[in-house]
Amino acid sequence: DSICVYSCFFFFFQAEDGIRDRSPSRGLGDVYKRQICMDANDLPTVFAPAEVSRIYLNFSDPWPKARHARRRLTSNEFFKLYDQVLTADGTVEFKTDNRPLFDFSVEELETSELFVLDQLSYDLHNDSTMNQGNIMTEYEAKFSSMGNPICKLIAKRR
Repeated sequence: DSICVYSCFFFFFQAEDGIRDRSPSRGLGDVYKRQICMDANDLPTVFAPAEVSRIYLNFSDPWPKARHARRRLTSNEFFKLYDQVLTADGTVEFKTDNRPLFDFSVEELETSELFVLDQLSYDLHNDSTMNQGNIMTEYEAKFSSMGNPICKLIAKRR
């Protein structure tokens, strides 16, 4: 019931259809994976209300120009979409090596009427609490090996 949001989304389900993905689950346990390419604005047309328990945003496009801020997956506009599909106790987990994007995301959550910042770290790999159970993505390994600290936050619904 968790999803990862990218340009192409990777959805991880506890599937009922009996179709098991044969590739390794990278520590995610007994999950079924589906890949769907779609626009994040269409999430509410694909998922029913309260169908998703967790959304992962991993190293998304920072859209660095101010005029593109609404395109950032951590803008309040997208949090409104996530609110439509998340369960009552649903969370959004966000990781990036882009500090300006991370700061923007924290500021968006501070003004959000729908979500509250639950946990955050400006250096995930040196934060024993936040790093516990961390599944390292390819981008995370790449940027971390370059010496970039990885930032992570977890937001929960109000």
